[in-house]
Amino acid sequence: MKLDIKLIGYINLFENKTGVPVKDCFMDRNDNLVFVVKQGFGSKAVGKQGVMIKNLRNLYKKKIRIIEYNDDPVIFVKNIIYPLKPIEITLKENNIVIKAENTQQRGLLIGRDKQNLISLKSILNKFYNYDVLIE
Repeated sequence: MKLDIKLIGYINLFENKTGVPVKDCFMDRNDNLVFVVKQGFGSKAVGKQGVMIKNLRNLYKKKIRIIEYNDDPVIFVKNIIYPLKPIEITLKENNIVIKAENTQQRGLLIGRDKQNLISLKSILNKFYNYDVLIE
């Protein structure tokens, strides 16, 4: 985890405003801020009706995404790909296998030029050493 001064400032402001401990913070490929919060703090970070997210979005002048960390890599992947709800996510050997409901959902998981899949793998690899397969 590499943090620069800017990201540390984002984390401090986030923690002060929400009261939620941050496990990691980074910018995604679309220049959105992504916060990985500790397990059990996801709903508190979002706030009632998304009020915390809206306030922080106005402060940062950036889109914000919050992912709740989980010790179970399968649940963590489920949190990363939310709001998509695949049929099944399983752990087989050193792979996390995501079974998509249909080809449309499969396309959303993979993304144009595999960008969504690459993003999912990079977030997962910050915490776990698994590969992701989509069926």
